[in-house]
This record gives sequence, C-alpha cells and structure tokens, in this order.
Amino acid sequence: IAATEAKIRFSKKSDQLNLVSRVKQAEDIVKTLSELKGAAMKAGQLFSMEFSDVLPEEVVQVLKKLHDKSTFMPFEQVESLLKKQIDPSEWKKISDLSQNPIAAASIGQVHSAKYGGEDVVFKIQYPGIAKSIDSDLAVLRKLAESLTAVQGKKIDYEEFFKALATNLKREADYIREANSIKEFADLLKELSVFRVPKVYADISSKTVLAMSYENGMAMNEWIKIPKSPEQLSEFARNMIELTLKEFFEWGVVQTDPNY
Repeated sequence: IAATEAKIRFSKKSDQLNLVSRVKQAEDIVKTLSELKGAAMKAGQLFSMEFSDVLPEEVVQVLKKLHDKSTFMPFEQVESLLKKQIDPSEWKKISDLSQNPIAAASIGQVHSAKYGGEDVVFKIQYPGIAKSIDSDLAVLRKLAESLTAVQGKKIDYEEFFKALATNLKREADYIREANSIKEFADLLKELSVFRVPKVYADISSKTVLAMSYENGMAMNEWIKIPKSPEQLSEFARNMIELTLKEFFEWGVVQTDPNY
C-alpha cells in the first residue's frame, strides 16, 4: 500500500512538472511569436482556436494572448516605408499621419491619415513578412509537434500547414486584397446594410493598402451591449443572408475567424 501511495504521489508530481513545463513552453512561444509577427504569430493565433481540443488547456490559454498582443513598428519606420512606396506627387497630398497605429496585427499595422482632405487609413505590411512565411511556419510546426509529443500524442499537421502557407501568402499580397475589396463592394451593392471601404489605388502597393476610414466597433464589444429581440433578429437575418449569398450565389467568401 505504501509503495502504491508513493507511486501515485510521484505520478501526480510528474504531471505537475509536465504541466509547468508545458505552460513555460507556451509562454516562450507566445513571446517569440509576438516578436516575430507575421506567419508564425498568425499561425499561433489559429492554433489556439483550431487545436483547442488537442492542446493542453493551459497551453491554449497562453496562446490566446496572441489575439491581443503584437509589437508594432515605430513611426519613423512607418513614414520611411510609406515614402518608398508612394509617388512623391501623391505623398504631398497626405497629412495628419497618426504617430501610433490605430490597430496592429500579425501581418501589418494600420495608421490613420488624411489624403486630399479625406479620412483614410494605411495598412502597412511588416518588412520581410512574405519572404519569411515558409521558414516561420517550419519553426512553428516543430514547436507544435513538440507540444503534442509531450502529451504522448502524434498528430499529422501536414495539411494544416500546407493550407496555412497558401492562405498567408495570399494575405500578404495587398494588391490581391485591394482587388477583392473592390469585387466585394460591387457584390454588396444589393445588401445596403453592409459597408465596404473604398480603396485608393494611387497610394496603394503590394505592401501598402490605403482605404477610406470607416467608423465601427469590434464585434466582441458590440455583443456586450444590451439589444432588443428585434435588433438581434435583424442582425442574424443580415448575417444569414450574407452567408447564403456568398456560398450559393457569388462563390466568393469574405470572412475571418477572429471577431
């Protein structure tokens, strides 16, 4: 009996040590990914959603921090990148460029400004993002495999990372995104409840996307506000109609797993 109790205590202690090790490993990953930005950070965000039932809960909770955490470029670097990408004659029309980003994510950051007197935003891609996608994902895949190996599990991540690489390379092409925005704006003319930003092609490039500034609220903030049954029904109806149009009429889907 004493030997059995000792074995149980040893087993529990071993589990606790493994737990601490996994949390420490996840925290190190979050720190590394938030500094890397780009593909690795984006993949880490998706991991916390897609593999929440596979990874340890404590690891998922640490990875979820990536949704609200990213470092950003200093203003001097932002201004320098924009000047390199925008024709000098167009640059003269730009004023009131915000010192700090109004949003920052894994692929790039957003700054507000005025262009010819109109309120605009610049989505500016972090330097080297597109070129680092394959190498970043290779690093993350090794980390993911080590995390699942700690639990004695073996998961084939091949298809996940293959699809992720394809989509991240598309996401890093702002010319493609600009064309998609224009296409969706045309499609959504029949659904007036939705608003799509205007693209300013003259001051956009493959790594800089200029759009009209649109007021709005993050979805996860909006859902906290009390609403009447009629408002909830209207919202649900609009979203269902959009989804049906995308899949069964247009064959074009504009979506994001994050609120």
